[in-house]
Amino acid sequence: MTETMNALVVGERGGPEVFELREVEIPETRPNQVRIRVRAAALNYSDLQIAGGFYPGHVSTKLPYVAGREAAGTVEAVGEGVQGVSEGDAVMSLGVRGAFAEQAICPAGVLLPIPESMSFEQAAGFQLAHLSAVAAVETSGRLQAGETILIHAAAGGVGQVMVKLAKHLGATVFATASTAEKLAVAAALGADRCINYVEKDFRPAVLEATETRGVDVAVDTVGGDVLRRTLDVMRPYGRLVIAGNASNSPVTFSHYDLLSEYRCSLIGLELGTMILQRPDLMAGVRSRFRQLVDQGVFQAQDPSVFALEDGQSALRLMAERKTIGRVVLVP
Repeated sequence: MTETMNALVVGERGGPEVFELREVEIPETRPNQVRIRVRAAALNYSDLQIAGGFYPGHVSTKLPYVAGREAAGTVEAVGEGVQGVSEGDAVMSLGVRGAFAEQAICPAGVLLPIPESMSFEQAAGFQLAHLSAVAAVETSGRLQAGETILIHAAAGGVGQVMVKLAKHLGATVFATASTAEKLAVAAALGADRCINYVEKDFRPAVLEATETRGVDVAVDTVGGDVLRRTLDVMRPYGRLVIAGNASNSPVTFSHYDLLSEYRCSLIGLELGTMILQRPDLMAGVRSRFRQLVDQGVFQAQDPSVFALEDGQSALRLMAERKTIGRVVLVP
């Protein structure tokens, strides 16, 4: 008799409404894979973009599929060729196939042990947010002490870590968010100037504070009009890291714009692509991540927790930008 489990399944393209709780078969473990019993799975905005057919590299994801890519749990089964991992181990992982379920498959090579001081809920969203922050702020943005950085969506899971890392590096941080509550979170993390980008244009505030020079580094995960306006506050020959497009709005401009007006570096960042295409860079990101954890700069935070059956509601809140920090689902 085939064993089954509960999972959030995407059966058609769309928004939060297409994530449905279904009973599906428990996936088989193949060579170099492990199957984990999921104790908590983290929501990422990319989960919504994949479902909508917008996310780079996942536009043609075959339907239906079990959603979710990041989780923490205990090892349930070990595939052929896997070494250094045993059943019962507490692990957190990126690259999970079908994390929004009671059990999920992931490559053995991306597993990390969960420290005893960290809960499953904290661990579920820890790795991706912190690796992404290092990749954006240091590896791509090359932020240095004394420089200025503009961070959009600064109260999000990744945004909060970027603020914390930028302050650790000795930078002046300009943070934007969509509500006063979110701005308070960024301020508590040390952001020097917090701006509500919904209520007012952030450009005058940034240019005034930098005496019209603009910022040395910016990290944008919003895209659309926010990205277009960010170009206006870049210091000549600064570095603009494009690490997402939550607005799902494309921005077009000619190379003459860069030659005559903006004159800054544009750096696209997608962590999955870095893992596959530049393992050398990713090795440096992982090494720096571990160093910052050991130094106590990166510490686990308690996320917002929803039951798996309430996953659609949690994703709707994320789509409406009503979440702060990490959000996890618990089967």
